[in-house]
Amino acid sequence: MAILNPQEVVVSQAVSPKAETEALSAPQRYQKEMESLWQRVNQLPDGQKSVVLHQLVQFGKLSLHPSPQAFPALATHGFLVEQAVDGQSVWHPCTPHLKEFGRLGISSSFEDGYSLHPRQVFHINLQVQIQTQNYRLLW
Repeated sequence: MAILNPQEVVVSQAVSPKAETEALSAPQRYQKEMESLWQRVNQLPDGQKSVVLHQLVQFGKLSLHPSPQAFPALATHGFLVEQAVDGQSVWHPCTPHLKEFGRLGISSSFEDGYSLHPRQVFHINLQVQIQTQNYRLLW
């Protein structure tokens, strides 16, 4: 049995999620952010998912300031978050790219309404978006 020298033992340091995210390149952060949104929507119960999908598409079309009155499902499920600014409540998207998610992750049809793209279709859309660098760097 080998005896370890305490000076030779390397202690691994845990990396915080924030530090891990900051270490990623802009395209990697964008991909991680979009995949996280897809997962969050996918985990919602069907009825709530339908409302959130509809509101995400509408949110992507509007350039107004978001509010829980205009987008109650997005606020309820944490896609819109509240922040105090100069003593006033201000609502903003949970991520700067939330408006783009509807175009990449949601399909619509007259028969089915709004639905989340299957994971493979979403990933293809996301990769095309990243490869064409057709996204804004907002970090």
